[in-house]
Amino acid sequence: ISTIKRGYLMLDELMDRAWKKGYTCHEFACEAWEKITGKELTLKKRKPIKQPESPCIVFLYNNERSDSHVGIFYQGRVIHLGVRGVQYVPLECLTIGFRKVSFYK
Repeated sequence: ISTIKRGYLMLDELMDRAWKKGYTCHEFACEAWEKITGKELTLKKRKPIKQPESPCIVFLYNNERSDSHVGIFYQGRVIHLGVRGVQYVPLECLTIGFRKVSFYK
């Protein structure tokens, strides 16, 4: 199985996750990162990058007083967990409603 096909199969395993107390977009991003890369996600040693690279972490937020949202950019789209469940969408669709988007490798 090719790397891309294998990656999509790994994403399929995540599609049944649901937002609940103790399991939000942050925990989901950690699980997705580990499925995609085979490595545990740590924010230490992560460097900001200007443009998304597959895979990378995507942080979205409006200001310091609002909660941030996080997803994983992978194969040209972002997989993330929202209150309506898991979505794997183009970055442009996810950034609507957020003022700032940052990427980390």
